[in-house]
Amino acid sequence: CMRSSGLQGILGFDPVQEPETGTLEWWFSRIHPDDVEHSNRAIADLCPEKNIYEAEYRMLHKSGHWVYVSDRGVLASYVDGKPTRIVGSTTDITNHKRLEAQLKHERNNALIAKERAEEMTRLKSSFLCNMSHEIRTPMTAILGFAEILKEKIENSDLAEHAAIIESSAKRLLDTINTILNHAQI
Repeated sequence: CMRSSGLQGILGFDPVQEPETGTLEWWFSRIHPDDVEHSNRAIADLCPEKNIYEAEYRMLHKSGHWVYVSDRGVLASYVDGKPTRIVGSTTDITNHKRLEAQLKHERNNALIAKERAEEMTRLKSSFLCNMSHEIRTPMTAILGFAEILKEKIENSDLAEHAAIIESSAKRLLDTINTILNHAQI
């Protein structure tokens, strides 16, 4: 069984000047070791009932780098339970695989960023809850004691100071409530 000159061109070989590159042995020798079993299984599964061959695998380019290829073919002849000829095409899908890997990488980065943002939101909510309690509780006490002092103090100057403390504390509590409410949104 001979391979087509299309595959030889994809892998950087000239079928006229390098005719040995058209053999099945040459083809097997160029397949990435991790992909040999997958490619062999796709061929072995061919039979008259299942006569379509499809496989994606890596092959060694003449210059030494790996090229992803996609083989699509139809069983043309079958003898003694074995495929003897497949007619089809081989396509260089290296760029497609590169883009696919890049997309997967970017998707992973987006997922990590999303998880970090969610964690930051949880931390912010926890912080706001703690701040709400830690700030509002003392402010309530300041307001209560300022009101008591204002009522109990007979000296008008001191009572006026207590009233200033109370009104300032109310204004500060309103500001704190507004800030915390906006931060929660």
